[in-house]
Amino acid sequence: MEQTPSVVTSDFKVKNGIRKRFSLAMVCLVLVVSVLLAAFQVTSQSRLLEAEMDKRVSLMQENLQRRALSLANQLRRLTEDEIASYNLYYLANELRQLVLNHPDLEMAVLIDRNNKVVLHTSDRFLQQKEYQPPASRFHQKILLDHFADDSSVEDILSSTRVQKYTHWLDYHIPIFIGTKRWGEMVLSFSLQQLNDEISRSQDEIAQSIKNITLKTFAIVLFVLLVIYLVISQLSQRLSAPLIHLTHYAKQIADGNFSIGSQLPKGKEDEVGMLSDSFIEMANRLKKSYEQLEDYNLTLEKKVEDRTRELADSQQQLIHSEKMAALGLLIASIAHEINTPLGAIQASSENAGKGYANFMGNLAQLVESSTDVDKAFFTQLLLNSKIQSTMTTREERKIRRQIEATLEEHNIQDAEEIALLFAEMGLQESLDSLLPYLETHNALDMVQSAYQLFSIHAGLNTINTATARASKVVFALKHFSHKESSGDKVLTDVNQGLETVLELYRGLFKQGCEVIRNFGELPEVLCYSDELNQVWTNLIHNALQAMDNKGKLEIASYVESQQDKESIVVTITDNGPGIPEHLTHRVWESFFTTKPAGEGSGLGLGICKRIVEKHLGELSFESEPGKTQFIVRLPVTS
Repeated sequence: MEQTPSVVTSDFKVKNGIRKRFSLAMVCLVLVVSVLLAAFQVTSQSRLLEAEMDKRVSLMQENLQRRALSLANQLRRLTEDEIASYNLYYLANELRQLVLNHPDLEMAVLIDRNNKVVLHTSDRFLQQKEYQPPASRFHQKILLDHFADDSSVEDILSSTRVQKYTHWLDYHIPIFIGTKRWGEMVLSFSLQQLNDEISRSQDEIAQSIKNITLKTFAIVLFVLLVIYLVISQLSQRLSAPLIHLTHYAKQIADGNFSIGSQLPKGKEDEVGMLSDSFIEMANRLKKSYEQLEDYNLTLEKKVEDRTRELADSQQQLIHSEKMAALGLLIASIAHEINTPLGAIQASSENAGKGYANFMGNLAQLVESSTDVDKAFFTQLLLNSKIQSTMTTREERKIRRQIEATLEEHNIQDAEEIALLFAEMGLQESLDSLLPYLETHNALDMVQSAYQLFSIHAGLNTINTATARASKVVFALKHFSHKESSGDKVLTDVNQGLETVLELYRGLFKQGCEVIRNFGELPEVLCYSDELNQVWTNLIHNALQAMDNKGKLEIASYVESQQDKESIVVTITDNGPGIPEHLTHRVWESFFTTKPAGEGSGLGLGICKRIVEKHLGELSFESEPGKTQFIVRLPVTS
């Protein structure tokens, strides 16, 4: 005989199990049906009671109107008879007595055809005054034509309906003497007793509805409780095998694949078939898991090796792209280095010649010089200064001005002296030197001083050229440097931009205007060599877009958003812009619009990966005549 599996004790609990959901669904279904039936029952009973209430109210209102109409007909006849006999005193007493004897009759007012009050049962002071009908909305005015039989009463009842919120019914009864209308009588009937009776009836009906509702819902709750107990027991019996199966599934999920051999064979039903399939699945999983463990041992090592190779390849690709960009700059960099070297060579030769000439003339200069000549020589050397770079036109203008001044003072050899003075930058000291120029050997003093000045000028040129060459070499070294430690270092972003711009100085001379708007930036922790690659690619692309002629604007600043600081670098060119239909392909690898041999199509993709590696963002904006690339780097990345 097949045994039922023992109850499994485990800390494994299902938050929303089948049993709970089945019980909840059945209870909700029964609850909805019960509530609907209860609501239908309560609504039906309420409608019946309300209909009964409406009939009762209509009957009470009809009875009141019948009494009112009967009394009105009686008073009409009495009034017409007493008026005809001029017995108003008796009529007044009769009216007051009727008001006292009929609780529903509030007051009676007799009005003549001039709208004057003849009799007033409530307030005698209103007699002989013009009648003012009540202005309150609680008074309902009913005009009664001449009536005398029951048929006319039925017509009045059928055509008159007591309005809501009415407290008084004012019946206006015409009074005739013979065939002539004498006036009218106003009978005001109070509905207070009627309304009180209606209120009591409504309270009784409301209490009845409440009792019915409570009884109905008490029955519903009792039925729900019974059904819940039945469903709970039924769902427990149905879900018990599934709970056991779920426990075993949890153990398999935890890695205990041997549990399949412990499962009991299922019954001949759907759950039993599921249990048998589960046992087969557990055995297959155990076998597959053993195979997978063997495979993972070799796969993990392969993944590690491939990951390391991929990282090395990416770093090599970045470095190769940097070297490729540097290769395009070799001619420009060579020119930037050769130019100061040529200046050094020429200046050293000139300095050597000047020194030789000066030393050759030194002995003769010392022997023939007077104290005035020595003072003149000293003033020439003290006032001489190295000129800043000037155009040929500016130099010619200064020389002519000096020559004209010398000729005005009749100085001999004015043209040659003016040339030497202009070279030595003595135009501003010309007035103080004029007295010395009148001596007979002034030209010799000027030439000797110029020879010594040329040595100083040559040394200054050598110093400037050396600094220029050192700057280019330093930029080249800083650019090509590859961080060997693999760690981030604190870097000045502006310095990196200046390094790249220094390498491109030769290309800028072809007609590119560079505008620097560098702000004060904090040092950022980054891979400096990789960021230099970003600046190189973006600047190189901008120059190629402008064909090395145009305006290149580079700006850097700090941006604060939501308590987070970022360094922003913008590189803007006034090239033709990126076509709109190609903007979505800018970051694709190997995509380029450059001619063959001028680009690999990897530059911008590499830039984007480098910036994202620093937790930054690289974007661009382009329109005809302008393209701007924006790099955002977090200050703490």
